[in-house]
Amino acid sequence: MKSPRLVLEKVADNPALFVRNEASFEFRHVTELTREFETSGAIADTIEEYRERERKLAASFEASSPGAVVLADVDYDDLNEASDRLSGWRAVTRRLRELREAKLRLESHFPA
Repeated sequence: MKSPRLVLEKVADNPALFVRNEASFEFRHVTELTREFETSGAIADTIEEYRERERKLAASFEASSPGAVVLADVDYDDLNEASDRLSGWRAVTRRLRELREAKLRLESHFPA
């Protein structure tokens, strides 16, 4: 993965409008994870923990991904709790992607 340079990207001139460069933030998170875990073996247990959390969340929603969840199908009384769980599932999915990328990076720099 190439190192993104910009944290913000300008998307309009008048008025000046900037958006966050998500690739830059993801690159930084993955870099922090490679420093934290140091080896691909050390990161494997954490990946498995996140996979298990992801499986439980998928089962609770009876969906294959956070994008497949339709909150309109949730009872009104359960909407806040379901929304919180869905947000958590998105965070778990994002973190799992970052952990996998960090593992691949570690494996490419320090092959077994």
